[in-house]
Amino acid sequence: MFDKIPSSKDGGLIATYVNFVQELSEEYEIVLVSVFRSETTDIPAFANVQVMTLLDIPFDNRFYMFPHNAMNGDLSGAALAVFSSLMFFPAIPLARCASSKILKDGVIVAVAPLSAVFLSSKLKFYLEVHTNFEYFWGRNLLGRLQSLMMAKPALTIFRNKSDATKGARLFKSCYMYNTIDASQIAFHTNRGRVNNMKALFVGRLVEQKNPLFLLKVAAIVRKVLPSFSLDIYGAGPLDGQLRAQIQDMKLDDCVHLKGFVSDKSIYSNYDMLWVSSINEGFGLVIVEAAANGVPTISTRWGDAVYEVIEDGSSGFVADSVTSFADKALAVFQDSSLRNNMGNEAYQKYRTDFSQESHKENWIRLISEY
Repeated sequence: MFDKIPSSKDGGLIATYVNFVQELSEEYEIVLVSVFRSETTDIPAFANVQVMTLLDIPFDNRFYMFPHNAMNGDLSGAALAVFSSLMFFPAIPLARCASSKILKDGVIVAVAPLSAVFLSSKLKFYLEVHTNFEYFWGRNLLGRLQSLMMAKPALTIFRNKSDATKGARLFKSCYMYNTIDASQIAFHTNRGRVNNMKALFVGRLVEQKNPLFLLKVAAIVRKVLPSFSLDIYGAGPLDGQLRAQIQDMKLDDCVHLKGFVSDKSIYSNYDMLWVSSINEGFGLVIVEAAANGVPTISTRWGDAVYEVIEDGSSGFVADSVTSFADKALAVFQDSSLRNNMGNEAYQKYRTDFSQESHKENWIRLISEY
């Protein structure tokens, strides 16, 4: 169950939907429930999956933008967000009433606390959390509001062990690492041996992903390695700011904005993945890179980063621009280190993030419902 049907550009949400369906559609009948009507038309189609909408009301994401707009002084945007909330909050009792009548049978999995807000308190459900624990049970006001408004889940499924441990203090919880569609990955025999002085970033161009951070890193690396280049794959509201800053920093010869891409085999053309997130629930792109035998250098976006990256083995975790650049230079300049990290990343993918183990975990949880 989603607040709205995810699109192909919704990152981890659409990956979860696709993986869930591919793994379980042979064993179970699956119904994709959307609280609001969505104009999305680019989701992957599966013949054996039903789609259901609880309310014939269009989704309005301006409500989510209220804290951001207010903090940045965008009063008109904040005013529009307040206006959209006049539709958002009255929809809650309507959706709860509809859910109590429609969702009586089967296992209900709510994707994020927001979608759980619209479930009747009489219904038993599992809750999946895609971002980190602190977003919904910490100091983020919007996230905290969502968690307070929902009913208590029978089980909360986090994306990492660290968050599940924190969640266990409040409710029954577990963790399940995300996985990827292995059929989309081109496994290469030269894993980790590209050596073309190229790094890539894959993700939405939003503040949470912090892509502007990487421009500072790129400026340092280019001074040492003039042939270095960074390709940024993704789309989002920071696109214009990125383009302007690339020009201002005179990085247009080495930093390239490639737009959104769905091809998961692109990683094999690069020496490493760069991740600059401020916070994450898991970091699916790190697994995609690992499946291609490509190591990752990442910011420390949470304790769980060390569950996805074996620091110093399958990649590096950095805590500053300088540290990030130093580690990137080490990987670029040491072919033995780069090859070993690529191989370790691939082995970690096979051991911890395979589709087989993910499917087995879901079947177990469904049987325990």
